[in-house]
Amino acid sequence: MAFGQKKLTEVIPVPADYLPPLWPTVARFLKRHGGEVLDVERIHGRLLLGRDLLWIGLQHDNRWTPYTAAILTTVSDHAPTHQKAFVRDARSLTVHLAAGARPGCWIDSAVERIVRYGKDNGCRQIFVAARKCWRRYAVQFFGAFEATGYTYDRPSKTAGGKFHRQRARPGHYRRVEIAPEGIRRQELYRPAKVTYVRSYADWIPKTRACAGDLPQAPLVG
Repeated sequence: MAFGQKKLTEVIPVPADYLPPLWPTVARFLKRHGGEVLDVERIHGRLLLGRDLLWIGLQHDNRWTPYTAAILTTVSDHAPTHQKAFVRDARSLTVHLAAGARPGCWIDSAVERIVRYGKDNGCRQIFVAARKCWRRYAVQFFGAFEATGYTYDRPSKTAGGKFHRQRARPGHYRRVEIAPEGIRRQELYRPAKVTYVRSYADWIPKTRACAGDLPQAPLVG
């Protein structure tokens, strides 16, 4: 592989039955790449109970660690927020981009497979939580469901008044929408209730990884 060439990573689900032998390595990965905001023990408990589903990014040619991402998803009959921009009583998929390295290598696979998982479970809305610097990757889930929400997964320092502080609060979801014609670049990120993208074409995954004989994500009743 030439120097600087992008290494593609497969993102696969880890059903609860597969979790015990993998968890020590996954826990170390979460602590190293997820930061102090992650409650690893709480995550472990929710995964064992089947409330959340773990997805891991696998890079098979990495001799140091095969993991490049850890993503958590939750399917529920209600949106994770009471904000009026979203339908409260609609089946929803929540995606937490919890930890990872080189997200450009795994985000395409994550979007393709997690979107398919959400649709198989009858979800109408998707809510994505990620660190502030991963916005460009988080909004790639836009366009696959009736509504897409995006929030920071950890506190973020921001300048400005009340609306800017509201936008930066974890759990405050901004609805992802197509930017109006003529909007300036700096205005794409300014609103407290909306985050804009340029067009659907900007977020179509550019790769299609092959699932092969990998474990399938279980449906949620």
